[in-house]
Amino acid sequence: MTNLTNQIKASLLSYYKWHKGAKLVATEVPTNHGIGDVLIMTKSLMVYEIEIKISVSDLKNELKKVYRNKAWEQWKLSNNEPNKYYFCVPSKMINETVDFVTKLNNKYGVIEYTANPYLKRRFKIVKKAQYLNKLYNNYEDKMIQRINNDLCKRYNLLYPINK
Repeated sequence: MTNLTNQIKASLLSYYKWHKGAKLVATEVPTNHGIGDVLIMTKSLMVYEIEIKISVSDLKNELKKVYRNKAWEQWKLSNNEPNKYYFCVPSKMINETVDFVTKLNNKYGVIEYTANPYLKRRFKIVKKAQYLNKLYNNYEDKMIQRINNDLCKRYNLLYPINK
């Protein structure tokens, strides 16, 4: 994972938790179709998955994931998929990403990330995602488990236990 990817993740987590008031935010949460870079659970229990891409080649690799563009009708009914799906990319990739997402699945959204440290808000929704489904998702336990794992790992790094 690159430094830019981690920067975007940290910014997304902070933005959605502190500015948008999300109930839960987590990274690297297992979903039915892989690992979600960032998952957001709103106060109304809607789940948004955000996939971070920092290069055009990384973005185009999504075409290899057939489930994203051919089988979403099947997995949206599984009650274990996000309600909305976004790609978050740096400003320099916006035009290519909007074109790509429109062809891949027009219900997906695009978030622009600006790496300007002087901006209070570094994100802009360029293409709003439509609902893939409006069902309740049972991600809460997965997200809490992931948050707990991250917390334990971070404490172990900060305060190593002498053996």
